[in-house]
Amino acid sequence: MSNDKSNKIISIPPLTLPDTYPSTEAMESWNQNETSYDPQLWELEYHARRNLARTSDEYVQERYKSIVRNMRALTSPDRNVIPINTFLSSWYWYRKEHQTRYELNLRGLPPPINLPESPTENTNAKAPLRPKSPNSCDIIFRYTDREYAEKMLECGEIRIGAASEVEKKKNDKARYDKELSKDSFTSGERAHIIMPDGKKAPIIGDLCTTTTMPDYYFFCMSCDWDADLYQDFDVDSCVIIKDRDAFTARVEAATRRELPEFNFFDLPIEYFDPYERIKNQIFSAGLSKSFDYAYQREFRLIWHSLNAAAFGYKYLHLGSLADIAEIHNLGSKQK
Repeated sequence: MSNDKSNKIISIPPLTLPDTYPSTEAMESWNQNETSYDPQLWELEYHARRNLARTSDEYVQERYKSIVRNMRALTSPDRNVIPINTFLSSWYWYRKEHQTRYELNLRGLPPPINLPESPTENTNAKAPLRPKSPNSCDIIFRYTDREYAEKMLECGEIRIGAASEVEKKKNDKARYDKELSKDSFTSGERAHIIMPDGKKAPIIGDLCTTTTMPDYYFFCMSCDWDADLYQDFDVDSCVIIKDRDAFTARVEAATRRELPEFNFFDLPIEYFDPYERIKNQIFSAGLSKSFDYAYQREFRLIWHSLNAAAFGYKYLHLGSLADIAEIHNLGSKQK
């Protein structure tokens, strides 16, 4: 009999889970029931496909740290009622935590950090303003330094950058990403490549799928208040836009005046698990990000053109935002 620990189903204790589920109607709309929210099923699901099997120990450890960071921001009562198959749901993160810790257990490795207390202390506690629901984006937030916050409030000045500039910020963990391409992976154990002669090609690692797009301008905001983002972005202020529709209308007007060759659109970023993308989930270089960054809850403004190139940085001038925005400083009252 094999002594290979990876071939055995090993049960690990779950965190203390939420005591509420999505409504029966919400679960049924995704062909789910309460069993879908059971850690025992999560282990069986994972054991059946083990999508992290060929990744490095370092990757699994860093993945676990990212998940725990995301749980601080993305597990809360208003998210407990969202079905498990979206990053907007608390349950999504409990499942990711459990399955990633399960993979560490299969390798005989302890979690790289202490298990999070559950329920976690959510990072939007004591928020001055909150959106009406997760990802509703009726209120949006720009974390920045006081100097730029005041310019944004008083004259509506925003600096937009080319996506290619972000790849130069390798030492900035919160901001660095490959904005012109996105990768996702299929376990090599489940992938098949057939050569022209009909033979299967050996797969050593995992199969990588990449999507790319031409350079574009963008401006990052957030869909929710998060006190931790001051430290993550190393800033001292937050501009809270209380009327998103009015704000984006002014951005669109400024775009027609100052960037007439570019088309403008705005939306919240879709976060995906690079090793377990959800069926039919958006997968785009400009509109998607690895779930490592999900705690940022990014709301993105994008300018794209088929006729002009994006490069460096540009400034747009929207006019005063004092009627629809306010500034909050780190540890102080609003302006």
